[in-house]
Amino acid sequence: MQSSVKTVFLIALLGMALVFSWNAANAQRNEAPPAPQSEMQDGNTRTLDSVQPQGLTGFIATSNPYCYQPDVTRNECVINFRYTQANQDGNSPFMKNLQISIDGKIRYYSGMFFENSNTYDYAMVPQGFKVLCGSPNQSGLGNDYGKSYGVVISAISTTGTQMGSNSFSVACPAYAP
Repeated sequence: MQSSVKTVFLIALLGMALVFSWNAANAQRNEAPPAPQSEMQDGNTRTLDSVQPQGLTGFIATSNPYCYQPDVTRNECVINFRYTQANQDGNSPFMKNLQISIDGKIRYYSGMFFENSNTYDYAMVPQGFKVLCGSPNQSGLGNDYGKSYGVVISAISTTGTQMGSNSFSVACPAYAP
């Protein structure tokens, strides 16, 4: 008698689970997907499709870049920084590479393969990124400084879009022969 009660109880429980699953599946099938969110500012529109998650860079942590002149008799300076690290949330599209550009020219490229973070350390390019120092006050920052450079650190996705970036302006010491 006990086994027949257990069997009936088990069949009833299984039936309830099937009914619940069927109702949940029907509810999802009849539900319209959410409309994409969009916003407009100054004539520019951006849209986020909540059905397809976008890959996001959680953050790009970077130490302040610096510029120094290893030899004061030459018009050669070096830009570098201690570290940078880009982290991604893991959603598709994946982060493909980390790149460092100086005045719009890519000077460093670090590729990835299905990873969620990428790190640069100054020891990876110990000689730094060579640039011209520039003449005194060339950047308008005073006689102690020469040229000023725009440094952009970007995380690029597998689709080729920029996932996030940090931008800096770095002033180099003046070359005064």
